[in-house]
Amino acid sequence: MKARDWLALAILSLLWGSSLLFMRVAAPELGAFLLIELRVLIAALFLLGYSAARRTLTPPGRAWRDLLTVGVFNAAVPFVLYAEAVRYIPTTLAAPLNATTPTFSAVAAALWLREGLTARTALGLGLGVVGVALLTGFGPVPIEPTVLAAAGACLVGSACYGWAAVFARRRLAAVSSQATATYSQVFAVLVLVPFAGATLPGRPPALPVTASVIALGLLCTGVAFLLYFHLIRQVGPVQATTVTYLAPACGMLLGAVFLGEPLNASTFAGFVLVLAGAVLINQRPAARPGPSPRGVGS
Repeated sequence: MKARDWLALAILSLLWGSSLLFMRVAAPELGAFLLIELRVLIAALFLLGYSAARRTLTPPGRAWRDLLTVGVFNAAVPFVLYAEAVRYIPTTLAAPLNATTPTFSAVAAALWLREGLTARTALGLGLGVVGVALLTGFGPVPIEPTVLAAAGACLVGSACYGWAAVFARRRLAAVSSQATATYSQVFAVLVLVPFAGATLPGRPPALPVTASVIALGLLCTGVAFLLYFHLIRQVGPVQATTVTYLAPACGMLLGAVFLGEPLNASTFAGFVLVLAGAVLINQRPAARPGPSPRGVGS
């Protein structure tokens, strides 16, 4: 990857690493559906305003069904699943479960885009998984039905993220990353309206909750999705979703600062392995002379 792609990956890791913290603050008071409806609504308004200011806003046209699909499986469904999960499990468990996204993406790409899993990519995926395990510090988490259900929700959400990344590359190659980010949030808003409307709270949210919602929508979604779809187009879905290896490290550090969560030696060892895994996955062998590879749309 180029230096600017690594910078985009680092910023995106920080934004998504903080999203679980904001959801842990806001979800208990607002509930998952209303929280995520507000999150995608703020993101959609930001992205529509950004597109209008740049005079690049165009109708979705025939791509509206594919944009709707991305809005459902890359925003509405996984956002709700993670928002509900963090009500019952700590970020130290939810964050590493989110890091399974590149594995789902790599499998989907291998099956759909015929992107073979090289030994280097497999090693990178393995190092990332081990690193995430170390990042959790092997902290004891009570095995209860609610914990198992929440962990399962996280895995389903990660599978949605991984599949949606490959779907976006396959079906939305002709659509700009800006349009993909914008309309996916618009469609997520529409999909979640009836569910959010049925879960309205009886009183206004507290100031920390309001601030968390704004941060989630504006930074962790609006700005983050512009970066994310840019990375998918530039480096591919498997490489782009390695952000979910780096985001847990950021989330752990932010949790230590703002939530008082402890750090130990496994945290630092895991962070090194996470970075090593991301580097391996993002390195590609030099192109060999010969016929050009077939496009992903063929």
